[in-house]
Amino acid sequence: MRRLLIPLLALSFAVASSTSHAAETKKKGSEGLDVNMSAVALPVLFHGRVVNYIFVTLRLVLKPGSDPVKLREKEPYFRDALVRLASRTPLNRVADLSKVNEGALKADMMAECAKIVGPGVVTSVVIVNQAAQHEAWDLPKPEPAAPAAKR
Repeated sequence: MRRLLIPLLALSFAVASSTSHAAETKKKGSEGLDVNMSAVALPVLFHGRVVNYIFVTLRLVLKPGSDPVKLREKEPYFRDALVRLASRTPLNRVADLSKVNEGALKADMMAECAKIVGPGVVTSVVIVNQAAQHEAWDLPKPEPAAPAAKR
């Protein structure tokens, strides 16, 4: 009798967890859609040289009613735009060459998303993860900001 009770108990837990997961997924789906991008290696420039790469994973939050499948097909264009942005203007923090400047990255990526899929389709950009190839102690030290001249 006990041998039969353990599998039945395990089955009931599995059914309960799957129904709660389905409810969470349904609730999340009604709030909005998003497209998760694969990690992109952004170059870190220091005095015109590439000294590091930061691997960034982004999530593009879409307006309700958007077609996420159609936007997932455009992921290579988003990734290309992101690498081009980082190559033109450094998206890393000035004082820390192992972190991205989140405000600049989000603003620039929103502008690129409007060019790729049209304005208003992507409502926000979320940085899911960022990981540097080299840690801060391996990188050159940026010069400290010059103090303001006193009068």
